[in-house]
Amino acid sequence: MIRLLIIFLFISCTNIVSAQYDKILGVQGIDWHDPAAWFPAGLPTASDSVLVTGGYCFISPDSVAHALHVTIAPFTEFEIMRVLANNNPGRLIIENAPDNSIMNYGTLTQGGRITIRESTHSAIVNMHRMITLEKSKILVDSISNGAAIENMGYFENDGTLDLTRLHGRGIENRDTFINLLNGLVEISHTHSIEGIALYNRAAYLQNQGKVVIDMISHYGVFGDNKSSLIKEDTISINHISNFGVYFDGAFVNNPQGYISVNNVSGENKYGVLFGENFDG
Repeated sequence: MIRLLIIFLFISCTNIVSAQYDKILGVQGIDWHDPAAWFPAGLPTASDSVLVTGGYCFISPDSVAHALHVTIAPFTEFEIMRVLANNNPGRLIIENAPDNSIMNYGTLTQGGRITIRESTHSAIVNMHRMITLEKSKILVDSISNGAAIENMGYFENDGTLDLTRLHGRGIENRDTFINLLNGLVEISHTHSIEGIALYNRAAYLQNQGKVVIDMISHYGVFGDNKSSLIKEDTISINHISNFGVYFDGAFVNNPQGYISVNNVSGENKYGVLFGENFDG
C-alpha cells in the first residue's frame, strides 16, 4: 500500500497526465498477462487506459495485449518481447484511442508487433527513449491528427515502421531519430494540408537503412533551418504533390547514399530543394 501511494505521488509530481487510468501494471507484478500483476486485479481490455510503471515490465512472446491507451512512466523499462525459439512475438494492439495511443516517458523496447488503428491524435509520442529491434514491426493505420510517430527523445529503428492513411504527418522528429541498417520506414497516403511524410524539426536525423515514401499530399522530407540529416542509404519518394525533399538545414548525402524522387505534381513541383549546407 505504501509503494502504491509513492507511485501515485510520483506521477502527480511529475505531471505525466491528468487522466485517470483503469489499470496499472508494475505495482503488483511485471508480466502484462498475469492478472495478479495489475491494480486493480485482472487483465486490461481494449477499452482500458493503462499505466505501466515500476522498474521493468513486459509483454511476453506468444501473447496478445489489448488496451485503449498506454502510458509508460519515467524510469520504467517496458519491453514487447521478440521471438524466442518457436514462439510468436509479443503483440500490443490499440484501436480507436481517443487521444495519443502510446505516451512513452520511460524506455520502450519493441521486439514484437505493435498495431495501432484509428488513433484520434498522434499514435506514438516518445518523450525519452524508444528502440525497435530487428524483425520487429509497428503498423499505424489511420490517424485523425498529429503524427503517426512524434519523437521528442531518442528513437532508434532497426525494424519496420509501416505508417499509412495519415491525416497529418508520418514521423515528426524533434530530437534524435536514427534508422539503422536493417530499418525500413514506409510512409504512405497522407491526406491533409499538413501531409508531410518525414518532418525534421530543429533535430538530428540519420538514415542508414531504407525509407519509402508514397502518395503524400504535400512534402516527402521536410527539414527546417536548424535540422541535420545524414543520409547513408536509400530514400525513395513517389507521388508527391509539392516537394520531394525540402531541406533548409545541414544535409550530408554520403557516397553510398541514394535518393530517388518520382512523380512530383502540384503548385510547387520541386523534386529536391536545398537551402544551405548540402554535402553530397
